[in-house]
Amino acid sequence: MQRQRDPYTLALSVMSPRNCALIFVLGASLLVSCSLTTYGDDACSSNGDCRAAFGFGATCSDDGLCSGGGVNARCTRTFPRDLFTRPQLYADSIVLGAILNETDPSDVAAENAIELAVKQVNDLAGVDGPEFAMVFCTNERDATIDIATEEEATAALGLYLARDLGVPAIIGPSTSSQSTSLYASVAPLGTLIISPSATSTVLTTIDADTGLFWRTCAPDSEQGAAIANDLEFRMVMRVAVIYEQGPYGTSLADVFTGAFSGTATQFPFALGNATLRDSQAMEVASRAAEFDEVLFISSNFADAEAFTRYAASTPGLTTKPIFLTDTAAGSPEFLEDPLAAPLFPRIRGSRPGLATGPVYDQFLAAYLTRFTMETREVIEKYQYVPGTYDAAWLTFVSAAWSLEQTGAVRGADMAEALTRVSATSPGAMSFELLPSDWAGLSAEIAARRDVDVAGASGNLDFDALTGETSRPVEIWRIDSTATPPVLVVARTVIP
Repeated sequence: MQRQRDPYTLALSVMSPRNCALIFVLGASLLVSCSLTTYGDDACSSNGDCRAAFGFGATCSDDGLCSGGGVNARCTRTFPRDLFTRPQLYADSIVLGAILNETDPSDVAAENAIELAVKQVNDLAGVDGPEFAMVFCTNERDATIDIATEEEATAALGLYLARDLGVPAIIGPSTSSQSTSLYASVAPLGTLIISPSATSTVLTTIDADTGLFWRTCAPDSEQGAAIANDLEFRMVMRVAVIYEQGPYGTSLADVFTGAFSGTATQFPFALGNATLRDSQAMEVASRAAEFDEVLFISSNFADAEAFTRYAASTPGLTTKPIFLTDTAAGSPEFLEDPLAAPLFPRIRGSRPGLATGPVYDQFLAAYLTRFTMETREVIEKYQYVPGTYDAAWLTFVSAAWSLEQTGAVRGADMAEALTRVSATSPGAMSFELLPSDWAGLSAEIAARRDVDVAGASGNLDFDALTGETSRPVEIWRIDSTATPPVLVVARTVIP
């Protein structure tokens, strides 16, 4: 096994036609298919040289000549659909990337929302002529492709998108641990990251030196305080906290514990370790008399179903109230599990306030028109999909600014543009992240003036110091009398 110089290079590089092989790094084999397109005898020293000469997809081969790029096995969806098969048509396009989990129905809907936004802006002629294109990559565990964890796959996909394809910005990923890995991988390359759902407080300062990490969701400092508020509101003062160790779980558990006036006993489990997760649940069950309620925190949407199913069959937990978080609410597939159903009357949870208003209504109508197999009820339960749509439009806005100011689209310039999305500046004009406001919004940003922006997920007023936005937090319960069961709002906590 050949060792690479950094732990994130997982054989995701575009292969040259003269060196088409599988590479094994960190025990993961990540398959890349090959193109036999060559561009003559043009010498190069980097992929950037070839992209400048031939456009999207051109790469610098090991022999120092430009050649066609390969397609990563994790990145088979593109918009337009023929982006890889006919790259010559998109030599002038602004190509962006997305890293999401295509086994998560919420993330699939998020990809659709991005595609909708790209279609809408391209129908308006893009940015003064150049249109946008998107490469979608999936970071789930998939043994048919490789043995990488979600975090390893995310970091490697980031290099593929940023270094090999040259995208200036990446939308996603979904979780905080994946976002941490992605930032470590692509920040040195100057790539902008906009996540719609990575909420860890750790991410607030991760980009203190670069300003390259942004998100359309509020940080967990608000969710943790809201959970504490709801427990105290109900006079629950002894809580067992079973949480995933990592940027999301640890920070949310710590925020909650710091805000809670009662007793919080922590039971951590390693990220992705289902055995330890169940062992900690068993430990809580054996000490059930010490706790009034169990707070369960995980960034993995599948853990909510696994934990509730386990709790429904484990003495000591079968009658214990359970509190879940925004991960469970964001992909509430556990509601379809009949084995967990006996617990539903005793389950509550938290999530950012769901989107409402004219921007959301127009987004939803356009989404359902384009993706006719979806239903309003399905999309409305995926709380981070509107924020993904907003993230796409923010990349368009910041790309317009970068192109106007520098003649190129670069991540650092895009990040500077996002500092102008704030309602704090006197006289800032208000816009909606919709096709109808695209011309005015892009012109105002290009003129280096601050703007007040309302998106499908709500107002996106980024704080001038932290770069964060804010949202009300909803406390939900399950209406188990509905068919199928649904989440309903019990109360709302305003930060």
